Amino acid sequence: MSTRSNPFEELQRLLDQMGRQFAEFDDARGSQGGSLQAWGQDAAAPMPLDIEDVDDKLVVTAELPGFDRDEIAVSIDDGTLTIEAEHESTAEEREGTFLHRERTQRTLKRSVSLPAAVDAADVAATYRNGVLTVTLQKSGQSEGTEIDIE
Repeated sequence: MSTRSNPFEELQRLLDQMGRQFAEFDDARGSQGGSLQAWGQDAAAPMPLDIEDVDDKLVVTAELPGFDRDEIAVSIDDGTLTIEAEHESTAEEREGTFLHRERTQRTLKRSVSLPAAVDAADVAATYRNGVLTVTLQKSGQSEGTEIDIE
């Protein structure tokens, strides 16, 4: 009489081993400044940005390649900076009776809590070569406002 092995036992053993290896990697990564989960999220950020504290200003730099200046909106409300970008394009090519159309639409939105109160009336934003730079003057109180991009 032969006994049949459970095909799922080997699969479960492999999954357990992978789980242990990821846990070891996460532990090692945690000692170097972040967990595997946070590391993965940073790598996949839809709109990478930096926030710098420079003297009496906060400087936020965001990557928005492929967007035009008028497709980007920046606002501040209750200590939160929000950057929104929306781009829609259509490409069409004809060859004989064949018609090919491609429509793409990209929408990105990112909100970040600012580490200090800012003066909503003293904000400047520039957009050059796919990089948005927002310079915010620190203050005691913050009010909601929209920011024009130069």
